[in-house]
Amino acid sequence: MIKTVGLDQEWVELIVKAKDLGMSTEEVRAFILESQTEGVQLTYPKKDQYIV
Repeated sequence: MIKTVGLDQEWVELIVKAKDLGMSTEEVRAFILESQTEGVQLTYPKKDQYIV
């Protein structure tokens, strides 16, 4: 068994809840990928935007 902590545990709980609500594995996977992509985009400034 793999031990999960912090955000990993939150993701596991969200996945289980989504499956309980009837979402398919593909829908859950697409949501996770979209969330990760948005997180990466928020990490970097947009073109011609500077961090002060």
